[in-house]
Amino acid sequence: MLFSSKEEQLINQLNFYDFISSNDVSNKLLVSSKTIYRLVKKINEVTEEQYGEKMIESETGKGYKINKFYIDKNIYSIVTIKEENFLLEIMMNLLFQHPKKLRKNHIFSQSYFSESTEERRIRSIIEYLNDFDINVYNMHNVIYVKGNEVDIRRAINAILLSINKNQVLDDMGLDINASDKHFLDHQILLIEEKLNVNLYYPYDVNIFTHLYMVLKRYREGKVNQLQNQDALDDEEKDKMQRNKNIKETADILSHNLSKHLCCELHELEAFFIFQNLYSLNIEKKEYMKKDKFNANEITLEFVSQFFGIEKSDVNEKEKLYQDLYNHILPMIGRLRMGIKLENNMLKELILEYQETFIKLLEISEGINKHLNEYADIDEAEVGYISLYFEKFKLEKEHRKKVLLVCSTGIGTSELLQIRLKNSFPNLKIISTMSHRQMQKNSKFIEEEVDIIFSTIRVDNKHFEKPVICISPVLSDKDIDLIDYSLKELS
Repeated sequence: MLFSSKEEQLINQLNFYDFISSNDVSNKLLVSSKTIYRLVKKINEVTEEQYGEKMIESETGKGYKINKFYIDKNIYSIVTIKEENFLLEIMMNLLFQHPKKLRKNHIFSQSYFSESTEERRIRSIIEYLNDFDINVYNMHNVIYVKGNEVDIRRAINAILLSINKNQVLDDMGLDINASDKHFLDHQILLIEEKLNVNLYYPYDVNIFTHLYMVLKRYREGKVNQLQNQDALDDEEKDKMQRNKNIKETADILSHNLSKHLCCELHELEAFFIFQNLYSLNIEKKEYMKKDKFNANEITLEFVSQFFGIEKSDVNEKEKLYQDLYNHILPMIGRLRMGIKLENNMLKELILEYQETFIKLLEISEGINKHLNEYADIDEAEVGYISLYFEKFKLEKEHRKKVLLVCSTGIGTSELLQIRLKNSFPNLKIISTMSHRQMQKNSKFIEEEVDIIFSTIRVDNKHFEKPVICISPVLSDKDIDLIDYSLKELS
């Protein structure tokens, strides 16, 4: 079953035996009683479709409880890594294509599921991206995102790391339910915040699996061996005191595990977590300097060779360099460990961005010759790298300076401006003119304008600027024409 986090929180508040009032649940979840009613309805629709029984029972004046039919069912289904990665890859597509609007039948083309399932998946995407302050717009047959560039880049990095981690966990064969995975992912975020580090493979997986095994041991009652362990010696206590920040983080994680399990943990668990965090810190320091150097060199090679410039001419403050470097740094860790990252979008990427992909693949073959102690950069990695170059090209296309022309120069152009900004947020509309005004300002147009959008037929014999005729209402056909023309112009 695929529940949103709000639906999971609601299920967590209920039990099989006693009714809990709607007011109690709404107060705990900080939502209205109407929202509780809607959540219950959604949960029951999904569970009735799958099992033929509604999960949540309700009685007027009493409230809600869980149907005993589900007492031996796994309420939180085992997380399907492919399912989660499917959603993550759709989000990647939306973020890399920003600010474009994408047709739903294009991004969901490989999947076969009902409209209600599609809507639930879209709600999951909305919820995930909201954490990065990115808004998702789900309109009729299109879906697109809006957010500032920093947040979009943060989300892309986080999603790529999640795809990598999911693949490793899947290879390990761990059966993790949705509730536990949500909890453990948040513990990784907490570690990053408390220790001021960015965890990527293998460091995130090492900590994740240790915490998961703690949950598993306590649930299965396999903790008796801890009673035979010696207490901490002076050297171990001293190490913890000298690393107070790591100790405090380990204590918080131990406390959170205890709350999640609803039982007390042995006092040694905090020390074992401390050991993992401490060794992570030491190991990470050993590799970080070398990894950073190699990531910088590989990034410079890709950018300089792709654009045919000297490495010394690459602007390291340019967004393309920074985005690519932030992808390649964790990639170095994967190559060092021989981990291959899957890319389920690869076939589509090769078809859609064939020229970029082939060029980068050739560059990667040259780089691979010098990666002595690392595995090769393979096609899957090149596929993801291609996305950064395509995103850079897309942003460049949409930064064009536009002149709007209509019969009067006002009214229609004002309305069109609003619609254009909604569809192409990065376009810079520098002026609106009538046809008559345009003829009198040929010098301004030559110097300041990249492209002209006009609602009337325009004679452009006085200046060499591309003119696109569009309708005042800006139809889907117009949007496709503008998108194509911007690509051609670049």
